[in-house]
Amino acid sequence: MARRQSSSSVLSAGLLILALVVAMFVWQPASQSVDQLESNLDNKEAELMKLEAQIAELMSMDERLPVAESERELILRAVPEELAQDELVRDLEAIAEGAQMDLGSMSFSLQPAVEGANVVSIVANFAGRYEDLLSLLMALEKNERLFYVTSIGVQLSEVSDAGDQLMNFSVTLEAFYQ
Repeated sequence: MARRQSSSSVLSAGLLILALVVAMFVWQPASQSVDQLESNLDNKEAELMKLEAQIAELMSMDERLPVAESERELILRAVPEELAQDELVRDLEAIAEGAQMDLGSMSFSLQPAVEGANVVSIVANFAGRYEDLLSLLMALEKNERLFYVTSIGVQLSEVSDAGDQLMNFSVTLEAFYQ
């Protein structure tokens, strides 16, 4: 009976050692994973603190920036204080050149004020291809000064040496000033 008890004690001790070895192999990778996750968490918390500091700095800059002044500058570029026909001519020449069109002629006429803004109507004649007209219209939309196209007239012209159909475009648009 003592032998039986001794063999069961040895067997119990062996099973206990085996359980401890298995637990150690299972616990070790999990412990390393937990350490890695804690390290990642510390890094993310440091990044979060930096981002919060940047946000606080931007918020303080936003409070110091006079919103009305920044909006005023944007509006003045879109709707200047004066008519400035010379600037209108330069803008339209630059836009036409960028769109690879020839600016032929322009005429100006003052229109009644619209919601506090004065309006100048412009009829400009351009020569080019249809694709150039599309480039011109896109450039007018992206220009700092606000232009509003009210009509476009098209007249076919000669065919270029490259075989492109040239056209004359009469574009009526409005520009605004205060």
